[in-house]
Amino acid sequence: MLSLCGMAAAASLSFGQAILIPNSSPDALWALDPDTGDVITTIPLTFTSTPINAIDGPNGTILLSDQVNDTIFQLDAGGNLIGNYITAPIDNIRGIHRFPNGIVAGATSTGMYAWDTAGDIRTEFIDGDFFDVNFVNNLVIGTDIDDDNVQAYNFGLTLVGETTPGGVDFPEQCALVRDPVTGQPLLAVASFTPDTVYFFSVSGNLVSSFPILGGASGRGVIQLTSGNLLVADSSNGIVEYLFDGTFVRTIATGTSFRYLELSRNFQP
Repeated sequence: MLSLCGMAAAASLSFGQAILIPNSSPDALWALDPDTGDVITTIPLTFTSTPINAIDGPNGTILLSDQVNDTIFQLDAGGNLIGNYITAPIDNIRGIHRFPNGIVAGATSTGMYAWDTAGDIRTEFIDGDFFDVNFVNNLVIGTDIDDDNVQAYNFGLTLVGETTPGGVDFPEQCALVRDPVTGQPLLAVASFTPDTVYFFSVSGNLVSSFPILGGASGRGVIQLTSGNLLVADSSNGIVEYLFDGTFVRTIATGTSFRYLELSRNFQP
């Protein structure tokens, strides 16, 4: 069973400059208001092929994973290319996340990878086919489409818990959220194949779920300051829901929006 012990202490939400989400067709980086979800700006990306995940990097930069170019690009705070962040290509990079000593990334069947803060590879340390990784209270959380489940590893890279294999078909982005009514910290997972957003407790139990509008395949998920959720899917675009899954509105239409991340570095 997945165990996120201590997650409640880490789950207080703090918000930054913008929510960043790549659009891989056409290639662009979108910035959204973290309070309302409204579009702030869009930045064309002429150097990418399939951008997936944009996160805050070292020294006020932005890091952008590219699934087809097999790399992580480093951008300045305005979204302009600085260069490659990693020193060697890694096949099929998807979700990336900062952790205390560097960056961890989910990739194809070759597994998770970690880099130090200079972008030099540290290790390929977990076997699997990970679409996203997150770092919650000293645990590395991975969504594994090999086993169709969510896994938790300690900082020593030992598996300490997982949801039932096959219980979350094709999980993509995972995000720490809080139930706006109960205050309960939960792990939200956008699932691609069953067109669903799942919520798991800190002990790994399934708490609830809701279907994505029109049966579209889920990709990204994040919580606004209002407590509502933004979900990126394969046909509607970026959609705002109440926490119970009630449709609120469509923020942007499109078929290729990816993962949603809060950025404190971004300065349009």
